[in-house]
Amino acid sequence: GFDQTYFGDDIENRNYQPLSVLHHEEMSKVISKDSSILSMYWIKSRHEFMRGHYKQAIETVNQGIEIDSSFLESYKIRAYCNLRLNSYKAAISDLRKLDESGIDISNYRPALAYAYFKSGNYEMAAEVNLKIFAFGDGLTTVLRNQGLCYEMSNMPDSAVKYYIRVSNREPLDADFTRDIVRVYQNNNEYDKALEVLEEANELEGSDFMLLVDIADLYAETGNLDDAIHYYKEAYREDNSYTYAYLGVANCYRELKDYQSALHYLDIAIDKRPDHAYTYYAKGLCYADLHDYKKSNEFTYQAIQLDEQYADAYQLMAMNYFKLGSYTISISMGLKALKYEPDNKEIMYQLGASTLAKGNIEEAIAFYQKITDTEQEVKSAAYAKAIETLKGMERDHIQDEGAKKALELVFGE
Repeated sequence: GFDQTYFGDDIENRNYQPLSVLHHEEMSKVISKDSSILSMYWIKSRHEFMRGHYKQAIETVNQGIEIDSSFLESYKIRAYCNLRLNSYKAAISDLRKLDESGIDISNYRPALAYAYFKSGNYEMAAEVNLKIFAFGDGLTTVLRNQGLCYEMSNMPDSAVKYYIRVSNREPLDADFTRDIVRVYQNNNEYDKALEVLEEANELEGSDFMLLVDIADLYAETGNLDDAIHYYKEAYREDNSYTYAYLGVANCYRELKDYQSALHYLDIAIDKRPDHAYTYYAKGLCYADLHDYKKSNEFTYQAIQLDEQYADAYQLMAMNYFKLGSYTISISMGLKALKYEPDNKEIMYQLGASTLAKGNIEEAIAFYQKITDTEQEVKSAAYAKAIETLKGMERDHIQDEGAKKALELVFGE
């Protein structure tokens, strides 16, 4: 079957289990003796479905449909299998067939609404969802799904209306509060988002994680002192919560109070020494302080904990560039690019390191290849690449090559 499900979740697949050999063989024997026994196909396919053999169940049910295409239970099994295989259009086709048959399909509507939503047809998902709402089944989830349909359809006012109804039903559920906040944030209505969060936080028994949400929102809007206040409130509620210490540290780094930032990063490392980001954050602080060797020391520890940490390799590439070790900088940049092959900032850094090493024509060709992908919309890395080349000119690092790259590639 298919329970009322939040559209934002994935369906929980059944655990893939071996088919009951004896049971399965007996059904196969009956079918081999008389292939016209429709019910056996349905029973066999249902057995396969219940044990997670969705493709096999579809093959079996298709054989049954060839015998009698009017047996509607077959389409139900096939639709539920396709839902779990993410074949939403196929599932919709079968569920619509049930709808058009004239039978009461109220039990199937949650599956149909879910399939429409996952296929990107939010308008039809909302339409079917309203029919479910009329029956009063799973009311909270139905209301939340309706809000999500409107949110995805870029109808924020309607989305908020439904999300508020959900939150009013269960005011202590922080996820429902976050639905409202997310819509306001995406609509750049940060004051309204903060108002919702702060009201929810004042409720007795509220989730302490709301303190972190408030802090994150203040940090996002540049109100760093307020963000620090709420991050500190959060770790006073739970002093084992490392993220709150990291939040404080990142705010102090933004404020260029590196001593305080490093202090809170040390606390975070003490609380959770296996967290790669914390060492990377220390690396960022020391890079800001122009202590590139010490930055590399901590950034390398991050890589020891996560060997696919592209940002860490990129930081080391930039540090070695600053230290004049261009060959090592290129090596680190290539490792970063291996794990984030579309990262423009990494690509431009590789171009700068290649140029600094003296391979001017190779660097210009590489720059040109990158900029060719940025004809319409320029990335933030594009502007940073120009600043890097201008800095190379000022510092007399292959200044003629840098000037040439600026003229030929960037039109500067």
